[in-house]
Amino acid sequence: MTMQSLNEAAERTMNALRLAETHSDVADGEEVQRHVRTRVRHLLHELKITEKRIVATIACGEIRRARLQGGRHGRPRSMTPERIAVATAMIEAGQLGKIVWKTLAAMEGPQIGRSAYYLWLQGRNANLQHE
Repeated sequence: MTMQSLNEAAERTMNALRLAETHSDVADGEEVQRHVRTRVRHLLHELKITEKRIVATIACGEIRRARLQGGRHGRPRSMTPERIAVATAMIEAGQLGKIVWKTLAAMEGPQIGRSAYYLWLQGRNANLQHE
């Protein structure tokens, strides 16, 4: 829905509200009020849908801009290059996974969960098997 059609719907709703305020017959007035409430609900629904589309368009633009500038969007990776180097060295030295994970969690950088570490380890082991 375009802004023009939203404005037109809002104008129709306002006209119906004015009609309801000036209507003298009680029975007809109730019918007009019911109609106005229905129109307002439809208008609010259309506004909600339009707002979602606008937000999605803005988000897509921001993501596109980040990609063009070479940046990343979203949450930072928990397995930073420094953590990968430390984890690889500890694994090759024969350390247990629990100790490696606790060491990585204590390092500077984004928070790392145990599952994130084990997913990285699983991917690393799979890559080593294919080499």
